[in-house]
Amino acid sequence: ALFTGLYPVSRSGLTSRPLAEILWRHGYRTEAWTGGGVMDFRMGFGRGFDNYRVHDWIRELDQLAADLEQSRGRRRFLFLHTYEPHDPYIHTEFAEALPGGRLDGYFDKGIWSGFGKRLTADEKRYVEALYDGDIAYTDRQLEALFDRLEKSGRLDRTIVVVTSDHGEQFWEHGSWRHGQNLYDYQLLVPLIVHLPDKLKQQLDIPLGSRVIEQQVRLIDLYPTLLEILGIALEKEVQGRSLLPLMRGESLPEVEALAEDLNIENRDSKALRFRDYKFIRSRAVVAGLPDPQSETDELYALRADPAEHSNLAASRLDLVTSFAGKLETLSEHAWEEKRPGFDKQELDSDLENKLRALGYLGN
Repeated sequence: ALFTGLYPVSRSGLTSRPLAEILWRHGYRTEAWTGGGVMDFRMGFGRGFDNYRVHDWIRELDQLAADLEQSRGRRRFLFLHTYEPHDPYIHTEFAEALPGGRLDGYFDKGIWSGFGKRLTADEKRYVEALYDGDIAYTDRQLEALFDRLEKSGRLDRTIVVVTSDHGEQFWEHGSWRHGQNLYDYQLLVPLIVHLPDKLKQQLDIPLGSRVIEQQVRLIDLYPTLLEILGIALEKEVQGRSLLPLMRGESLPEVEALAEDLNIENRDSKALRFRDYKFIRSRAVVAGLPDPQSETDELYALRADPAEHSNLAASRLDLVTSFAGKLETLSEHAWEEKRPGFDKQELDSDLENKLRALGYLGN
């Protein structure tokens, strides 16, 4: 979604070059430093990058800073990806004064499964404090990186985007982690865009900071960045440029689509509007979603932001309207058989990384 401006599955038959490839074709050096795992180049994310490396850069800022210094004077697109604050949670600064029960400074999917997915109230608070510590660590490391850019004078010539692929659920709907449902705990992510003042003036964007309340989507970053850089879209994408919102103008409200294929026997899709969330789930039989097994959820987000009161049975008018929109977007995606996964493609290092992150085993 970030690299193509398209939804991962419900692409409506559209295709686009990855962002890195487009920028490479326009003279940028393109480089990625990633945490590996599901972002390993063998998963297909390396297309368009001059250099795509697996490196724990967030713990080794000196090496990253040295690399940035060597590339002075060149137009560059740098994709920095880290698994912080993904589990395992390891930073204890907010947990040290709390009773940890059976936990001691570490928590991951293996421990969660080993405890039968049951924790005491104290243990749950301890886990949340560990997660807060991981967030604080990440925040400090990013601050140190941006301070270096500012002191070297490069921040005034750099567009910076900070975002995430998902949030985390902490038992709000009975479980922990992510990839299990489409509630807002997992869907809402930070999005911070920094533009140099000179560029803002060129683009008629007011100086200073602006908070945009309107719902936007990760697929919108692709056309936004290309327009900021003066690069025309080669093809239609599902995202739209956010430049008007950055200028203080308005855009029509638009729904956001979310898709969850992470559960082997269930396929779920959601449409999120400003006031409502609609979720339709189908059981997967022989690799295909079964339309005879679908269940619907409808939540009024302003009155019920925790998404606990399902209104689907009482608001059939909205269900019919939202389901029609969802079916149009997902017409072909519902019909596609799930791809198989060949474990033989993994070497031991990648397999161990995926297992440590909770993507294999347990």
